[in-house]
Amino acid sequence: MRSILFLGICSCYLLFMDNFIAPFIISPNLNLPLNNFPLTVCAINLLAAIQLPVAYACAATPPVVTPTPLQPPTQSPPVCCQPLLVSPTNNTNLSNGIMSFIYSSNTCRALAIATCSQPTVAPALQLMAGITVNQLNFINIQPATVSIPLVCNKLRQWETGEPPLVINTIQCILSAP
Repeated sequence: MRSILFLGICSCYLLFMDNFIAPFIISPNLNLPLNNFPLTVCAINLLAAIQLPVAYACAATPPVVTPTPLQPPTQSPPVCCQPLLVSPTNNTNLSNGIMSFIYSSNTCRALAIATCSQPTVAPALQLMAGITVNQLNFINIQPATVSIPLVCNKLRQWETGEPPLVINTIQCILSAP
């Protein structure tokens, strides 16, 4: 569509040049015959050569697209953490519960679920199970059993919660309701 429009504009431009401007250049005193075809073509070519830069300046040029070479995505090495270790509580008002960890993989531990539970005895103890991080932060507390998700961060440290809390120590505690 653009090329047809451009050709139409150029044709009108050349017709305009031939009928209105070229006769004045070819025979300004009107002494030469106006139907002299070679002279008219020569004048049009001369005018076109002079005016082409103006005509091309108005035409839009398509953008040049340089193809970029496709490169396979580089895979970063997986982020893996060491196994978690349970720390006993130092609080004399709380008891230690049973802590277990389930990892996303035993070869590369990227995700884990920490579960704290009370011993299974008859009759049931009916204690509250809680998980604390760094001896200070209660992450979650539930009747009998509690679980929390853990993530291995880019620095290869375990973290939990939002905002993330880096785990230095993790405890499973039991308390009376």
